[in-house]
Amino acid sequence: MNQEEIQGQNYFNLKQRIIEREKDRRTLFIENLPDLSLMFDSNLYKTEFEDWAGFLGEIEIFYSRNEVDTWRRIYDRFKELEISPEDYVDVPISRLDQIRQFAEDKEIAIDLLDKAKVLTSRDWKDEIAEKQGRPVSANCSHDYKLYEICSTCGERHKKE
Repeated sequence: MNQEEIQGQNYFNLKQRIIEREKDRRTLFIENLPDLSLMFDSNLYKTEFEDWAGFLGEIEIFYSRNEVDTWRRIYDRFKELEISPEDYVDVPISRLDQIRQFAEDKEIAIDLLDKAKVLTSRDWKDEIAEKQGRPVSANCSHDYKLYEICSTCGERHKKE
């Protein structure tokens, strides 16, 4: 193998390890959600802390309140729809939260989950825009022009 092939193989191997570890981290987080919900709903955190943010900020736990609240909403909604965490652990949280908002039933949720796993950012944005009744990028009438920033002077100008 030449140097370029070795570099490509190293990149691929490292990326795969990162992806697997991130999936493991998310899986463990999702496994904590029922306990976090119980802790919050029953105010058990008040045994040691005055507020929920204090409990979550404890060094051994260290979750952001916003992240936990978002994940709890996602987890609760998908549990209502009888969708297993294994079906969504590999979908970004931002997309899951959008799916949660539009999932009127399990069929819609599964359809959106399938799309969330494969669509590019632009295609996903169009999917959500369509669900919201807004125009999609293909129907946009704006006349976009490309700009670039000059590496010499830093000025922005139209790209020819």
